[in-house]
Amino acid sequence: MKMVLTTIATSAVALSTPAMASNVEELSVPSPVDFADVRKKTDGVIEQLIAGRVGETIGEISSENPLMAEKSSDLRMVVSQFQNAVETYGKIESCSPWEQSYKSNLRIITTYVCQHRDALIFWEFQTDRLPKGWVFSNFRFNGSF
Repeated sequence: MKMVLTTIATSAVALSTPAMASNVEELSVPSPVDFADVRKKTDGVIEQLIAGRVGETIGEISSENPLMAEKSSDLRMVVSQFQNAVETYGKIESCSPWEQSYKSNLRIITTYVCQHRDALIFWEFQTDRLPKGWVFSNFRFNGSF
């Protein structure tokens, strides 16, 4: 089964007023050390993906979190889909960090854009701070971003 990535161009106009912006209060923000620790963790995953270790890497990151580890059939499907993308668009040549955001001081989201021979693929990693440290809670890749 070949996975076909399509890109749909969309545009959106964001209308905001100063009153809307002033109603947002940030209650918990990760520290600069938190951001650096998560970047080190996600950069390591990206290095493994560039090296072609997709199956092993996804297995490793999902084993950290019992909620991810129990979804073994979903994880196998993701590995298969990415292998199909590599067959179609070529292996990962390089990746650039794109953005690091957060939902609270307990969840940081790190995104990368990876360049293949014929396409750019977006990778997103969600990491959660648990008592044992930062662990992956979710990840995805997509050709539309």
